[in-house]
Amino acid sequence: MVFMILSELEKRIHDGAKGAKKNRVTIEDYELASDVQNRLLLADLSQEEVSILEEILYSPLTISLQKLSENIDVPLERVKEFVTKFLTSELFTLDQSTLIINKEKRKYFEVHIEKFSEEFAPGMEFLQSLLKNVPIHILPGWYQIPRTSNSIFESIVEKYLFTPRVYQRYLLDFTACDSLLKDILQDLEDAPEHKLYAHELCEKYGISRDELSRMVILGEFNFLFCSSFEPHLDGWIEVITPFAEWRDYLLYLKNCAPKSLENEARIQLKRKKEYAFIEDMTALLLYSVDHDISVGFDESQDQFTTPSAIPQFEKESLPPSYVDQLINKLLVLGLAVIEDQYLRPTEHSEEWIKMPLEKRAHVTFKHPHNFFDIQKISPLSNERSILEIQKTMAHVVDLEWVYFDDFLKGCPIELSDEKKVCLKKKGRVWKYVLPEYSNQEAALVRFTIMEWFFESGIVQSGQLDGQDCFKLTTLGRSLFT
Repeated sequence: MVFMILSELEKRIHDGAKGAKKNRVTIEDYELASDVQNRLLLADLSQEEVSILEEILYSPLTISLQKLSENIDVPLERVKEFVTKFLTSELFTLDQSTLIINKEKRKYFEVHIEKFSEEFAPGMEFLQSLLKNVPIHILPGWYQIPRTSNSIFESIVEKYLFTPRVYQRYLLDFTACDSLLKDILQDLEDAPEHKLYAHELCEKYGISRDELSRMVILGEFNFLFCSSFEPHLDGWIEVITPFAEWRDYLLYLKNCAPKSLENEARIQLKRKKEYAFIEDMTALLLYSVDHDISVGFDESQDQFTTPSAIPQFEKESLPPSYVDQLINKLLVLGLAVIEDQYLRPTEHSEEWIKMPLEKRAHVTFKHPHNFFDIQKISPLSNERSILEIQKTMAHVVDLEWVYFDDFLKGCPIELSDEKKVCLKKKGRVWKYVLPEYSNQEAALVRFTIMEWFFESGIVQSGQLDGQDCFKLTTLGRSLFT
């Protein structure tokens, strides 16, 4: 089965991926066999041989073996052994005791020798260098970008890598029919440091180093993963990772992801029950049927308030501000109105009260008038920003109580186009830049989760050591899974 998949991968390289959205990296345009052979040579080098190769690459186009030996203080016999071993690479020819270096092949090895450096990160700079070894007229066909593009590489970045969502959609599309590629990418995602060792992949999937090298070439030219080397005994061990900027982003998400809080017993709950606010609104509506609850408008707070005492709430020591919150929510949802300065239930409230508790919560959450409350808090709120906050709640579905500030830091929210996580270049460094929130934006997220979601029975809210924290309810988990 594995070999059938590999033959399909080779066919993809040969024939190109079919479909308008997929790349068409074809070996008719590229010396695949030579690349595989040279990668296998590189993977078999000792640490001393890497130093010899480095000296050759940074020497003049002709250099004697004796001079080479003296420059790096390596015995002449070992230099000769390396030259014999590396002749098949076509990096150089040997004229008696003089190396004549192939200028074009040197460009290839200058790119790949960097993989042995401790500082090497297989990121955008490496991928750009890799593509320079491909004839420039080939690239628009490979990556389906306009030939009139001012910068081919920047066009590639914009089309395939610009944001995490763009890149993830690309990965899903590319691996839809390639189960082995999909498995390797899943292995990379699951690995603690998003790093795999080449020999382990060969063992796990029953493939040879030759076949793995072909897959790595496919992975690098299609921005799936890259290879590099770590020192091991006297030689090197090949590792496979996502390209550096994506790996850094994944590690950030992993390391900064909110974690379930310990000491839950110490959390000061706003209300104990999952649907407490829904139950309290119901109780207030039922109370208003037979009792007069006087209501006035407080212009300074831009909300309705009541001086009336509600016996049930007084027994539970709920503050007046909480009762005012209940009243304003009932008014926003159209479940109550003010008649002659008193709160009265509407004809719609009876139907709402008869609903099962979770259904009442769901209807409350989905009510379009919720948006009026949020707009009063922040002029930055709009349909897109609220939807993005809702989407991000999926990050905490499997957690218990989390700090709100940890959620905001570890779960990037694209409140606007300006707040998108996107790949940017500063100097020579590329990075997925994370959004920074203004005070207003942070307040919008806080109100949406800690107030609206709490009112709707989506989260429970509380405080631990003076910090806001929340937990998804049963309904919340079902909505955001």
